[in-house]
Amino acid sequence: MKVRFEQFGGIVELEKPPMLAYVSRDYLKKLGYGPHPIWESSQRHLSAPTEAHLVVTNRCDMGCRGCYTASSPKGDSGELSYQQWIDAFKMLAEMGLFHVALGGGESILREDLFDIAAYARKLGLVPNLTTNGHLVTEDIARRCRIFGQVNVSIDGVREYYAANRGAGSYERALEGLKRLRKAGVRAGINAVVSRKTFSQMEPLTALAKKLKLHDVEFLRYKPGGRASAVYEDYRLTEEQGRNFYPILKGLAKKYRMPLKLDCSFVPHVACHYPDKEAMQFFGVLGCEGGNHLVGVKSTGTVTACSFIHQKACDISEFADQWQENAQFKAFRDWDLDAPEPCASCRYLEQCKGGCHAVSLYYYKDIDHPDPECPLVVEWSKENKR
Repeated sequence: MKVRFEQFGGIVELEKPPMLAYVSRDYLKKLGYGPHPIWESSQRHLSAPTEAHLVVTNRCDMGCRGCYTASSPKGDSGELSYQQWIDAFKMLAEMGLFHVALGGGESILREDLFDIAAYARKLGLVPNLTTNGHLVTEDIARRCRIFGQVNVSIDGVREYYAANRGAGSYERALEGLKRLRKAGVRAGINAVVSRKTFSQMEPLTALAKKLKLHDVEFLRYKPGGRASAVYEDYRLTEEQGRNFYPILKGLAKKYRMPLKLDCSFVPHVACHYPDKEAMQFFGVLGCEGGNHLVGVKSTGTVTACSFIHQKACDISEFADQWQENAQFKAFRDWDLDAPEPCASCRYLEQCKGGCHAVSLYYYKDIDHPDPECPLVVEWSKENKR
């Protein structure tokens, strides 16, 4: 068990079963921990992120039209070396992070990927992996046991696989996923939900159930990288945005398996007015950028969110920048000066204005509420904005 103290109490990590639990001061005292100096602090944000999303390489041969990192066969010039990633991991571990999510590009193209993951383990960090699955041989599948979980990106089954991608093979991705399961790797599916793949939520859930996967994580299609150029054709329609949460609940009940959603989908949950305490209990949070999460590009550029490209700082200075960096503060404190209709929304503290990457796409800043939030859409129509 790993414990990190926070102003509210602390975060407890277990790996078997894998979980992060946010617990009170009293609970920690019962476990024999505390008191701790941070309990005297009044800061709102965490002492460090819980997770960093790392683009360990931006190399990839698929060239998907929806790639938010705009990956390419050559990758980015100046990608971090093995030693530079190791130095970064040392800093992240000292700060108290729990997880590092390794992605790309296609991470398996890095010959030292498993060495990087092993070093993360040595430091007490849990490495997780996202892959397109195409390069997962039986040998690589066995080596993937080093990861806490491996998710294969599949947005739709059979002919729908290429709807967001336009490249790659459903059969190869599926075979990679099956090899991971055969090797005993904890595995799941990452599914980007766009206008063109919205109908695939149930087929993907059924597939995950059949293969006995751990979960399916549904991610909202966002305007980053190459996806920005086609965003208007791929973003969810108003009707799809409204129907997302009822469909998700129905699938969870029907298939009885964990279905996750990324933080950008919280406005589409909140518009159905769920119980706030239940949302808090299950850790349903809106924008976590600059607080629970940060992104790190393959060149070492750190951003408050994986889906924005404006530089906050370099990874080498991240620990020194965490408390006062302007970009991190803009994300984590967005709710303190929120405009309408968010200012009056009962879910403001949890949602924090929806997806700021979407706001950045439409307005060139993150100051505006997510314009695709169903409640914002309603309010805009009523106020003719």
